[in-house]
Amino acid sequence: MLLATLLLLGCVAQQEKTFEDPVETGTITKKFNTNDFSFSRENTSVVTAETVFPEIQHYNFSNVSTEDGNLIVYYFYSTNCVASHALAPEMARLEKEYENTLFLRHNLATPNGSRAYRDFSEQYNLSKDQMLVPQVLVNGTIITDRFNINKSLEDLLIAYS
Repeated sequence: MLLATLLLLGCVAQQEKTFEDPVETGTITKKFNTNDFSFSRENTSVVTAETVFPEIQHYNFSNVSTEDGNLIVYYFYSTNCVASHALAPEMARLEKEYENTLFLRHNLATPNGSRAYRDFSEQYNLSKDQMLVPQVLVNGTIITDRFNINKSLEDLLIAYS
């Protein structure tokens, strides 16, 4: 029953976890719900005191609109999610129809998308039960699952206009 609910309403926010080896440059990759690890060593080198690590990007989801007053729609989805695929045509239609609205898409299957979703869930204190995709944040309102997004998003866009 739970599986059927997830397929109909949305997908659990899954992401590929990447762990950096603290001693050597290389990447250990673990996919959710598997025990298979893969390790790749490309250009391996020892980390020294002079090693500069890239700064982790953080996302702020408090902006409701752009500087020129256009509404921002934050859209979280996953390419591995059936509900996200089903919602894609509707999101494309809304994006085309509401040209003065900025649609920011975050694909959880990418490192930047998963980082953005992590920051979003922290900023809005989402519990694990609330971490589902597809999910939309618009004008301070969070809409979860494709049926609610189909039913409510356009009404919120019209109300903001």
